[in-house]
Amino acid sequence: MVKIYINLNENPNGIKFLDRLTGFLAGNNMAIFKTTDGGLTWNRKTQGGGYPIVGLHFFNDMEGYAFTSGSLTYPVRNVYYTSDRGETWSEKDSMPAFGFVDFFNRQNGMALISGGYNDPSITIGVSRDGGEWYKEDLPIPLTGTFMKMADPSTAYIFGQNGTIIRFKDMSYTSIEDEETAGIINTFSLYQNYPNPFNPETVIRFALPEAGFVKGVVYDILGREVTTLLNGEMNSGNHEVKFDAVGLSSGVYFFRLEAGKYSSAIKMVVNK
Repeated sequence: MVKIYINLNENPNGIKFLDRLTGFLAGNNMAIFKTTDGGLTWNRKTQGGGYPIVGLHFFNDMEGYAFTSGSLTYPVRNVYYTSDRGETWSEKDSMPAFGFVDFFNRQNGMALISGGYNDPSITIGVSRDGGEWYKEDLPIPLTGTFMKMADPSTAYIFGQNGTIIRFKDMSYTSIEDEETAGIINTFSLYQNYPNPFNPETVIRFALPEAGFVKGVVYDILGREVTTLLNGEMNSGNHEVKFDAVGLSSGVYFFRLEAGKYSSAIKMVVNK
C-alpha cells in the first residue's frame, strides 16, 4: 500500500522518529518539520531563510541537535539545540565541519570534515561539552564519506575505495578513568550542560585537594544572584545543579573559588 502525504515544499535531507508517532524531517531552507501522528500531518518548527538542515541527532525524548550546511559538500554552518521535544530550536554554536556528525552521548560528539575530491584530506571535529568544537587534522590523503562513533573517544571513518580508518582521541579521559586511576591533580571548572538551558543545568568541576569551596552565580551586571556552594569539600570530581526558575532570560556567570584556585563560566538562560 502506498500513501502520498502533503507536499511540504522543501526538499528533505533526513528523517528521525523518536517513537511510533513522533518524528522530525530535516529539509532545505533551515526547515525542521515535526509530526505527532505518525506522519499524517507535519508542522514546521523553524523559520526559513537559512542553510539546509542536513542532520538530526536526539539523545533522548527531549534533547537533540540539528546541523545546517550549505550543501552536502559544504561545511556545516550552525548547530541548533532543542530541550522541549523539538518544539523550539536555538542556535548553540557554529563549527567548520562536514555534514556527517555523530554523538556518542550528550557530551561527546565528532564531526567528519572532508576536503572533497579536489583536496583529499580528513579532519575530525571533536566536542567534549556538546557545543564547543576543536579540530584534529589526520595525515591521510583520503576523502571520508561516513563516520560512526564507537565510544566517547573512538570513531570509525569510511573513505574512498573501501578504506576504513580508526580515529582515537588520545586527549580524552573520562571521569570514571580519572577516579579509577586516582588522577585528580588539576583544578577544573567545566562548561555547564545544557547551555542554553531552561530551567535547570548541571555544573561539573574537579578539585585537586580538599578545602573550602565557594560557588556563586552572578548576573551580567555583576550582581550576586545565588550561592550554590559554600563549605568544605573533598578532592575529586563534583557537580552541582543550578535551577533558574524565577530568573529572566539572559547571560549569567558562575564563579568557583577553591583555595588558591578560581575560575568562571558563562551560562545562558533561554526561556
